[in-house]
Amino acid sequence: MHFSTIMYHYVRDLQRSRFPSIKGLSVEQFKGQVQYIKRHYHILTLAQCNAAIYAGESLPKNGILLTFDDGLLDHFTVVFPILMNEGLTGVFYPPGEAVVEGKVLDVHKIHFILASVSSVDQLIKDLFVCLDRLRNATTNELPSNDSLWNQYAVATRLDCKEVIFFKHVLQSGLPSTVRKQLLAQLFARYVSEDEIAFAAELYVSQDQMRTMANCGMEFGSHGWRHDWLNTLSEDEQIIDIDRSIDFLKDAGVWTPDWSMCYPYGRYSDTTIDVLRARGCKTAFTVEVALSNTDKNNAFKIARLDTNDLPKIANANPNDWLEKQKRINE
Repeated sequence: MHFSTIMYHYVRDLQRSRFPSIKGLSVEQFKGQVQYIKRHYHILTLAQCNAAIYAGESLPKNGILLTFDDGLLDHFTVVFPILMNEGLTGVFYPPGEAVVEGKVLDVHKIHFILASVSSVDQLIKDLFVCLDRLRNATTNELPSNDSLWNQYAVATRLDCKEVIFFKHVLQSGLPSTVRKQLLAQLFARYVSEDEIAFAAELYVSQDQMRTMANCGMEFGSHGWRHDWLNTLSEDEQIIDIDRSIDFLKDAGVWTPDWSMCYPYGRYSDTTIDVLRARGCKTAFTVEVALSNTDKNNAFKIARLDTNDLPKIANANPNDWLEKQKRINE
């Protein structure tokens, strides 16, 4: 049986925020999409999905699971009250280190750097200048600016090639130490020199997580450091995942039938083995497709992006809902 899983990140009053160009949903868009979902779907809990996957229980017609990545404060201040008011639940995936130690995730540093400038072209020029300085100051061989551009400047359905280039180079296109050094410089220049203070404005606290869980919201692991798990050794993955479990337990939101949301959607067979050994029941990717209850697919569950569903309450059912209906007939 197929169901939908939808993925959310930023949900905020964008126009009145410090970073109005951050890519996310406005409060009104989220409210509209929630009403659209209520009209056409039945909102699922993670427990229902697990029961369908492992015990063969039926899911309600047109089921959808709401998932929220990255432990953003938006999820407590905006999403949580709306879900409570509508009598709905969601599954939240906060990364431990960001919440506990006040470290801004690399992916969020990139987002806020991009949201702080009017021209990504200027950012790319600054990035090239920083790379040129590093090449002159180190014996480590780094790819040329041209070779990086040729490899990573490829547009996607959501971003132009310039934005994708900036993201990919600073997410995975350079050695980790180089990427983190460049990100620290650019973040301090364009966003904030006080990373801890910025993190306090960006992420939920463990107390807030506990409040949400006490009101019926569900939580799962998003890793400790929000690393690309498929690039880590088995021992490194074990350490990261174990720390994320301890983090959820310390916050009082861990459950035995817990789930994983892969940072960046990246995982390996080793990742799945580590998760299974620790009692994880399901894991979510960023593959854009309908989810299904096949037990063999329990650690590779696809999700839709919020942009894949209408954000207007009275919108007609779109192609994803129609496809789900056809498959389940």
